[in-house]
Amino acid sequence: MTCDLCGAIAYEVIWDKAEREKQGKLQSVIIPGHIHSRNVMCKSCGLVYVDPKMSREELAKFYAEDYRKIYGGQHSLDAEKRHARTAYQLMPKGKHLDIGCSTGELLKLTGGQGIEPNREHCKIANSNGLSVFNSTLEEYQGESKFDVITMLNALEHVYSPTEVLRKIYNLLNDKGIVLISVPNILSTTINIPVDAFLSNAHLYNFTILTLGTIMQKCGLKPIDAYLISEEMGEKIYMIAEKNIEFERILDEDIRKRIELTKAFLGHVDSLFNLKYVLSKGIK
Repeated sequence: MTCDLCGAIAYEVIWDKAEREKQGKLQSVIIPGHIHSRNVMCKSCGLVYVDPKMSREELAKFYAEDYRKIYGGQHSLDAEKRHARTAYQLMPKGKHLDIGCSTGELLKLTGGQGIEPNREHCKIANSNGLSVFNSTLEEYQGESKFDVITMLNALEHVYSPTEVLRKIYNLLNDKGIVLISVPNILSTTINIPVDAFLSNAHLYNFTILTLGTIMQKCGLKPIDAYLISEEMGEKIYMIAEKNIEFERILDEDIRKRIELTKAFLGHVDSLFNLKYVLSKGIK
């Protein structure tokens, strides 16, 4: 498969859960009906992604029916409340859409609208008087434009981040703002087994540079970023504004940003350092 950020096909395997399962070392949740995947790093831009990954159909079914059963519970609800409070402090005010809103903790603070693929969580949100569509963003047919769009701990789960970010661009008003949060693949505070941190449900893993580059590629100009330590590791919170001139960005400019990512990660040393950071989570 090709890299969603730069289109390259060459990669290095950095974590192979199928191999670890054979060796009896696996420490991870089993996703029903799905094989354990490898996590690979694109040799061109440094994006980390799962290979192979679920099909679009498998992914839609998984999030509609199974994801919240496997990863839900009180611990998950408490985390969602913390993420909502953090996002509310960072985001500007305005007409708001929250993508992957779960039961609507952030919407309780903003009074905005939400999109949630899990049927049961959507029902809970709507029963509490919130306005939530039971849909993925890819399937969402709403025509309203928004001043602020948030996507907390969800971009890493989608089939194609560039497809989702381009749709976010189209849903933003001119000068609109998006706030994205994702786990930081280079977190030095991973407090769970790496097999769990590199979940099969996380189809992509980002650094600040790969997240910023893929957002810029989709017309969203990063203006601020925060690394915030949480219970299971660092999260990246990135704020970007709609860049209505993005169609004029030349391929060479994107190429420079990709080269910057490569320089940051390095060549052989970057792969070694990434493996070292991940290995710290193994007991």
